[in-house]
Amino acid sequence: WYRLLSHNRFSPERASEGVLEESLKHTRQEDAYVIGVDGVQVPRSSTKMPGTSWLKAAHTAAFKPGIHRAQRFVNLSWLVPQEAGYSRAIPLKWMPAYTAKAVPAAVEPQKEWEAALKGIEWVRQRLDQSGCGMQRLLVLADGGFERVVEFWKGLPGRTILLGRTARNRVLYELPQYSGIGRPPDYGERAPK
Repeated sequence: WYRLLSHNRFSPERASEGVLEESLKHTRQEDAYVIGVDGVQVPRSSTKMPGTSWLKAAHTAAFKPGIHRAQRFVNLSWLVPQEAGYSRAIPLKWMPAYTAKAVPAAVEPQKEWEAALKGIEWVRQRLDQSGCGMQRLLVLADGGFERVVEFWKGLPGRTILLGRTARNRVLYELPQYSGIGRPPDYGERAPK
């Protein structure tokens, strides 16, 4: 097995492009191309493996979080249009998002939202190159992404982000400034 798998026979980039091209055959340009993005941790026991670092353990109690050794990735998946009541998520791209304190690897360290943004830009570019430039891209993201302002600002054109948020989040309208006095930071309180 070592001799068989030690050669670079598999290109993840070509496989990702192939899956995306195939997925375009199953979506209409009038509909949005829907993808999901989420952070993933792969537990590791090695302290020398490239990309590993101490991260917050997911399976510990919220009131007493623990740590574990893991590699951090961002998973980008195409969400198949619903048929007969159900839908599937087909993985498009698996991108490393190693922390700055991780064991040095061939990939530059980056935050999860930075890796997710690169993945979203990659999908948008492939849609444009495939003649689907006017098709909207709908991104479903976890709550960790929707809190980062740079993530929102970096989204490519014709992209809609739908992020999960906390139930107790307080939202405000954009502030209205009359030109007198200090400009307000917040507008009227918006409905939940």
